[in-house]
Amino acid sequence: MNLRIDHLVITCGSLDAGGKLIEQLLGVKMMPGGEHPRMGTHNLLLRTGPQTYLEVISVNPLATPPDRPRWFQMDSLHSDSPPRLSTWVAQTDQIHDAAIQLDYDKGSIQEMSRGDLKWHITIPNDGRLAEGGCLPSLIQWDDQRHPTQRLPDSEVTLKRLELFVPKDSRLRSLPRSPEIVIHLCKPLESPNLVAFLATPNGHISLSSLTASRRRQRFNGNTVQ
Repeated sequence: MNLRIDHLVITCGSLDAGGKLIEQLLGVKMMPGGEHPRMGTHNLLLRTGPQTYLEVISVNPLATPPDRPRWFQMDSLHSDSPPRLSTWVAQTDQIHDAAIQLDYDKGSIQEMSRGDLKWHITIPNDGRLAEGGCLPSLIQWDDQRHPTQRLPDSEVTLKRLELFVPKDSRLRSLPRSPEIVIHLCKPLESPNLVAFLATPNGHISLSSLTASRRRQRFNGNTVQ
């Protein structure tokens, strides 16, 4: 089973405000993304490697609300919710086979589109993040087209993704990868994911933990 990091998902209450905060943190400008009609969301994008990118995504206030829970637990956001690294998405060439082999609840495989881009992605039926966002959604892009082919180099590079999970985590069913490091949570700690990036502002870590806990465990700048 061939799985690799496709993109990081940063959710926020306002796309404009969230995008500006991420731009200030990383020292680069986000690129326009588009709208997801089926989910009532819209996004900004940033290339972080040959086939990886960072997505800032929020509810689109002008869109018709979907008839199902939004992805990435976004129905719990408020208009002033700050940007937060919520989860990651793993790319595969055989999404149906991968969904069967991986031993956790990924939800159903849905057909999605944004403009002329089309893909299949797993979305939990209740829209919740699996294991605090550490367990990824699966994605397969149609026709081998990928958003990074349309994005300029950004001077930001994703170095690695570290996942802090409980001892009994279903994450252990994922294939091992040099760019993904798995740790066990300390007792009473919640699952957490941390992305390390090289940027014009230096080495930055993005974490899903609260700001105070992140500063205790990691050096460098962070964003909730």
